[in-house]
Amino acid sequence: DLLILDEPTNHLDFAGIDWLVGEVARFGGAVIIISHDRYFLDQSVNRISELDDGRISEYSGNYTRYKEEKLRRYESQLRQHLNDVKQQEKLAAEIANLKNWSEKAHRTSRDAARQSGNGKKEYFRVKAKKMDRQVKSRIKRLENMQRDGVGKPKEEAGVFFEFESPDKRGMRLIAGTAVSKSFGELRLLSDCTFFVKRGECIGLVGPNGCGKTTLIRMIIGEQQPDQGEIWISPSARAGYLSQNGSETDLTKRVIDIVGDLPVALRTKARTVLANMGFKEDVIEKQLSQFSMGEVTRIRLAELIFKGCNLLILDEPTNHLDLASREQLEATLVEYGGAVLLVSHDRYMLEKLCDRYLVFTGVEAETGTTEKTQGSGDGVSRGNGAGGGLSGGAGGGLIRVDGSLQEWLAAQAAAGAAIRRNQGPSQAQIQAQANGGSDDDRGQGERGSFGDGGEGADGAPDAAGPEQLMAIENRIAYLLGQLSRYKPTDSEYHVIDRELNELMAAKKRHV
Repeated sequence: DLLILDEPTNHLDFAGIDWLVGEVARFGGAVIIISHDRYFLDQSVNRISELDDGRISEYSGNYTRYKEEKLRRYESQLRQHLNDVKQQEKLAAEIANLKNWSEKAHRTSRDAARQSGNGKKEYFRVKAKKMDRQVKSRIKRLENMQRDGVGKPKEEAGVFFEFESPDKRGMRLIAGTAVSKSFGELRLLSDCTFFVKRGECIGLVGPNGCGKTTLIRMIIGEQQPDQGEIWISPSARAGYLSQNGSETDLTKRVIDIVGDLPVALRTKARTVLANMGFKEDVIEKQLSQFSMGEVTRIRLAELIFKGCNLLILDEPTNHLDLASREQLEATLVEYGGAVLLVSHDRYMLEKLCDRYLVFTGVEAETGTTEKTQGSGDGVSRGNGAGGGLSGGAGGGLIRVDGSLQEWLAAQAAAGAAIRRNQGPSQAQIQAQANGGSDDDRGQGERGSFGDGGEGADGAPDAAGPEQLMAIENRIAYLLGQLSRYKPTDSEYHVIDRELNELMAAKKRHV
């Protein structure tokens, strides 16, 4: 009856998150979710309870509605608070004036007693007492207003990152040519060519286990490609943030980060650390005493201090709260250097990136891409099929320009058409994208994968590249689907049977 999920998307890829969204929607009971994944919250919840300083505030709707309502409440409370402050200032000014008149009346009363006797003294004494009563009354009103008035709304804790805009000499910071990498029989990359230019913010996306972290490790020199070459510009000053913090010495103190800097930068470094929430009373502590989110912020501070012109961020938001995530996004928007970003946070990817390197191995892809195959400059422009996010044969990269959400929607639509055995196949999508017609390129439906078709003389036709690509992408998709079921499930055997047929068809076509 009750499902409790504590950060359920932290280690899920896009396909896993979408699957979880569907499972939550189908669950008949109540669901309590603790999550910093804004996309998941938007898709899954209809009420948000915010815990802050020991108090819970309730908001109806999903995450987007929560942000809108929270801002509305903040602005409303701020207006009421400012109005109360204005009234209190007005009352305080009246009290000050009455006190001045009262003091003057008391002085006049004493002077009158000396000069004119008690009659005039009594007149001014009564006047002074009346003003004293007015002062006391207004002071009480002011105290009541200060006690019962609307307090100043709490601003969200800001974590302020500051990057220096780097120089913009040259064009490319990273260039990979015909890169291949395997682990035993598992091939992650095959003859891939890619590049990262100065100032670009590129999202590196793909399913779990497709090789994103391996590619990053090759870029930073921790691993070497089996074949090909990865060139790094001599002017590149790379800063790397891993998802597990393996490069971080947890025995260091926060203050040690500052101590390693030139003297001229230490004051600024202390200010940056303070902006990130690390005041003087905690900077003597070792990193091992902080939470993973705090350690991530400290590691980001190190990148800031180094003056990097290339940031390689591997799941940088995994341990950050929402305020820190949004502030990091705002900072990277203003950052002038290149960013290579691995993340399953769709909000962050959509906000920051307009280009993506996508690991191939799913059903379909539409839209303007740059296929990263071949040699030389390594770019063959066109609208290509292949590549995707649901699972994996691996082997290649494609460069996608534009919105990730639109790309995913097109991919999902093409995948659904193939699964229903109707609508355009991979080959048809490729043909239509290149301006041709179905008649020119054949139907290429799933049912023809195993047969290969026959020519006019009755001999089997050789498979065209589009049909072979459709087979490979269907295989990749089915591998991802197969991992969701147990061998005892009926769905498992249906998928396994189709997978075997496609593997046999691929062997005949190759």
